[in-house]
Amino acid sequence: SWSPTGDELIAHAGANRLVSRDADGTQTAQTSTGSGYLAPQWVADGVIHVIEDQLVLTDADGEAAPLARLSGFTTFVANSQGTRVALQSLTQDGGVLASLSQTSTVPENSVHVLDIATDELTQVTDGPAAGLFWSPDGNSLLVLGADESGSSLTASVWDGETMQAYADYVPSSTQVRDLFPFFPQYAQSLSFWSADSSAFVLVGEIEDESGVWVQTLGQPEPTRVSSGSWAAWSP
Repeated sequence: SWSPTGDELIAHAGANRLVSRDADGTQTAQTSTGSGYLAPQWVADGVIHVIEDQLVLTDADGEAAPLARLSGFTTFVANSQGTRVALQSLTQDGGVLASLSQTSTVPENSVHVLDIATDELTQVTDGPAAGLFWSPDGNSLLVLGADESGSSLTASVWDGETMQAYADYVPSSTQVRDLFPFFPQYAQSLSFWSADSSAFVLVGEIEDESGVWVQTLGQPEPTRVSSGSWAAWSP
């Protein structure tokens, strides 16, 4: 994950190391980190990552503030403003843990959004998602969740209050193989959203027609714009 100033990287290295590397290639060991997640995310106030069973925000002095209790493998993506984190704690049994004293516990196998300033945890879905992608303005979350049959994904958008379901689609095999298993990393380097946060792009099959599709918020149907197996929006 790039620093907000763009001159340093931080990486989840091996099982439980957090290391930074500057523009000269000098690598520095940072605080320890957990193994049950993919990529850290560097936001204005520090680095969001996992220590043991907690999602934390570690500041420039190395002080880790707990954000939420976790159970199982965790995927998370913060908006670029560093004000909200979309996350899911994935386990096999799907049980729900009781709340603990200092931080909220993230229920298992469902998507929640954490407001960092208020510690408010809002449930967004009843089930897990294949991908979570924040809009550039940080206000809307694109959720790619399994439909009721489990044979395709449903693209839905949470606007901070309500969830709007859009297209059901079968994603391209390229994205299934290469993107979705690592979406917390890709979400930091590419955008499915237009720069003005008014539309998003999907790649796959909709009603037996494959291609690249653009869904404008508030419109009932997406528009096919091209053939292809991979797409992202320019900044």
